[in-house]
Amino acid sequence: MLLLCFSLSTAVPSPHLGIAQVYTRYGKCYTFNGNKTTSRKTKQGGMGNGLEIMLDIQQDEYLPIWRETNETSLEAGIRVQIHSQDEPPYIHQLGFGVSPGFQTFVSCQEQRLTYLPQPWGNCRSTSKEKFPGYDTYSISACRLLCETNEVLRVCNCRMVHMPGTADICPPSKINCVDKALAQLQKNSGDTCPCETPCNLTRYGKELSMVKIPSKGSARYLSRKYDKSEDYIRYDREPSTRLNSLMSSDVVLNKKDHKL
Repeated sequence: MLLLCFSLSTAVPSPHLGIAQVYTRYGKCYTFNGNKTTSRKTKQGGMGNGLEIMLDIQQDEYLPIWRETNETSLEAGIRVQIHSQDEPPYIHQLGFGVSPGFQTFVSCQEQRLTYLPQPWGNCRSTSKEKFPGYDTYSISACRLLCETNEVLRVCNCRMVHMPGTADICPPSKINCVDKALAQLQKNSGDTCPCETPCNLTRYGKELSMVKIPSKGSARYLSRKYDKSEDYIRYDREPSTRLNSLMSSDVVLNKKDHKL
């Protein structure tokens, strides 16, 4: 449950959060600032100039675990991925964890990498044919497409987060999907060669944490959210607070010229 959201130091009301649903390997997730046409932009780096959210992870509503699969999660908390608007989330491999009971600060720096295509280098040029299912080629999109094709081939269906119009796999096919994806992961270098794009945007991250709530804030938070102080402080440590900010106003550009 979202308890609090600030964008650029301004409290954002629920109807204007700019948060949209997106399906991933973990099921239903949420993305902030994912629309390129209406994107929010910060004018400077540092604290108070990014996204700040406070969540109740509602651990009591976690599904019980009957057996382990590739999607089984044994931890409590949330998973976050900071990525370009041009690439789909690949959170099960590229995400980082945020623990309940802590305020997590994420300082990130945008890095734009440029590689040379053939004959000077080995990358996928933007002049190549359009990548099926996506507006822009990315390694994440390539891997998702490989996974989709393999699951379709073996199980004759696709998972809910996979691109395409094929039927969604029913629960009875979960074993088939697990085996297909596990086999693909073993042989991905041979069966799914994903080229590095010639223009790549990534985000370097530095994380730090402090424990919340403090003794002085527990009573205030219990009144604000109509929960007991024991709930806030001891029983479940339900809340997590995430501050994401740009570390500086500088964008790092790196060009790899291979001769």
